[in-house]
Amino acid sequence: SASDASNAAAASDAAVAADADYANHAAGNNNSSSLLQGSGGLPAGVAVHLLAVGADGVPVVTPQLIAKVLGPPRYDGNNDLRGRGDMPGVVAGLSWTAVGGDLMYIEAAVMPGRGELQLTGQLGDVIKESALIAMSWVQSNAQQLGLRAPGDPPSANGGGGGIPGRDTEGGGGKESSLPGMYAAAVALNAAAGAAGAAGAAGAFVAAGGADAAVVPVHYAGGGAGGGYGLLRGRSVHIHLPQGAIPKDGPSAGVTMCTALVSLFSGRPVRSDTAMTGEVSLRGLVLPVGGLKEKLIAAHQNGITRVLVPHRNLSDVEHEVPAATREALEIIPCVTMADVLQNAFKGGYTLAAPAARARM
Repeated sequence: SASDASNAAAASDAAVAADADYANHAAGNNNSSSLLQGSGGLPAGVAVHLLAVGADGVPVVTPQLIAKVLGPPRYDGNNDLRGRGDMPGVVAGLSWTAVGGDLMYIEAAVMPGRGELQLTGQLGDVIKESALIAMSWVQSNAQQLGLRAPGDPPSANGGGGGIPGRDTEGGGGKESSLPGMYAAAVALNAAAGAAGAAGAAGAFVAAGGADAAVVPVHYAGGGAGGGYGLLRGRSVHIHLPQGAIPKDGPSAGVTMCTALVSLFSGRPVRSDTAMTGEVSLRGLVLPVGGLKEKLIAAHQNGITRVLVPHRNLSDVEHEVPAATREALEIIPCVTMADVLQNAFKGGYTLAAPAARARM
């Protein structure tokens, strides 16, 4: 009946909410399979109310009933970052765990510094390498992206990094118009003058105590066709929250690339969009595993658009449940240009690379 269908829908919505609020998949807890496990059973009187509620004697599970049975939510879920407004440098990624997929936000911040890239969040070697690849790709394509270091002139060939309604110079946005920490970084960089100018060298620093990897990287602005050093006079910190949970794997590559482009351009990424995929130094989006679990996690967390590697389309078609495919807009991407075009509201177009002189 219509009443039964309504009750079933309400119970399904309540179960999804309970799964997010009381079960932490990434931590490996098994209470998602039995939400009442460890709760000491039903409180007195709850069972009676449960049996008495619903048409034709069918129990109706509601969020209010779940809260009464299980008590206050144990986990805040992943909606805290998405619910606090759009912020440059924050991008939703997707991860695979032994107990299912999970939504994993990646945060990036820029500050005055000596050209260091710091990584935190209990990261493994493979994901650290993904961060280095992401930084190198953004650096080497800064002109096409319309990004520039403080004090550099606007890129001659434009780029898509401008902030709609604010950027009138074609690429990268006006650093002085960026809010908060971005404006502070620019002011301090300007005061530093030429201390970090051409010829300087920075380092990528992967957090990890005595075992931290330090890789010298030349980031100074070059001559014609040499690009601009985005780390000149400033440093970048990339963090993956839930630091008590070890993280590794290559599938965060496109997310880190997008977070860095968002950070340097000052443009926030769409809050309804998540992504997964390995990235190469050429900007190719490479296939990854766990697509079924990742897309189900995106759906459960309220994401409506997911960017995936084009070479994973067969996995999407054959492994992902039909209900999940219908609920999500799944966008296949071949290169980082495809990712950026779909990650930003209004798109993000890379300019054609400058012509290189022949030897």
